[in-house]
Amino acid sequence: MNQPGETILVRDLKAATKNIHLTFIVLDVGKPTQTKEGHKVRTCKVADRTGSINVSAWDKFGDAIQPGDICRLSNGYAQYWKGCLTLYTGKGGDIVKVGEFCYPFSELPNMSEPNPEVLSKMAEQSQNSNVRSKDGVPGFERQSSQSSQFQPRDPRANNGRPRTPLESRPRMPLNSTRTPMNNPRSGSMSNGGMRPRHGLG
Repeated sequence: MNQPGETILVRDLKAATKNIHLTFIVLDVGKPTQTKEGHKVRTCKVADRTGSINVSAWDKFGDAIQPGDICRLSNGYAQYWKGCLTLYTGKGGDIVKVGEFCYPFSELPNMSEPNPEVLSKMAEQSQNSNVRSKDGVPGFERQSSQSSQFQPRDPRANNGRPRTPLESRPRMPLNSTRTPMNNPRSGSMSNGGMRPRHGLG
């Protein structure tokens, strides 16, 4: 761990390093972006004689520094942002200009080059997070697939098929009284259903 007040070199920076004290020259200052909370953030490329790294400069720090400035960062920390190692001013951190232009530096290695291993882990974590969110509702995918293939049976349907207009008529209650009708085929008549006797006088 970096000791308080001890200056560290760019090449020695690692993720989760805290209490960073670093002297560097500013090579480039990016355009500001605004957060939801209204803070202005600039990404600045800085370097010392051992390599370069991006610094995330917030608000007044981003407004104050310019390319060619030699600065000293105090109480900073390093962390990955979108797979790139980035330097931040921590709580109570500070960036102070101590000179300009005359400072030996090297742009290589660039410590903020995307790290393939970190990007792979981030993609895996994101995929696992999506799977867990779906698994949070048991049978979610199964229900969704079934609903797209099968339609619920209409309780008014007849054996799964739509009723015909005749079948859709209201049925007569069982205890209702029917009016007898003449039916020559069956011999059912209004005389109680007795067949007429033929050939007898």
